[in-house]
Amino acid sequence: MSVNKEHTEKRKRGPLRSTLRVIAVIGLTILAIVLYFICDNMFSGYPQYHTELLSWIAMILISLGGGIIWIVDERRHRDDD
Repeated sequence: MSVNKEHTEKRKRGPLRSTLRVIAVIGLTILAIVLYFICDNMFSGYPQYHTELLSWIAMILISLGGGIIWIVDERRHRDDD
């Protein structure tokens, strides 16, 4: 009887988890596009807003994000073995 209860709880969590994952992917994609535009100096030429500093911060965030993704992916592949 407990197996059926666990199965129905998993089915209830499935759509919520999928929705949250889709929202996270869309949000991270938008963030990546904004960071790319900042690094490409699309928003440059405004010294009062310190756009040169924003470019450096965006490049650091992109590098950290790539490093984190690489570490998570390597752990996932190691778990598959």
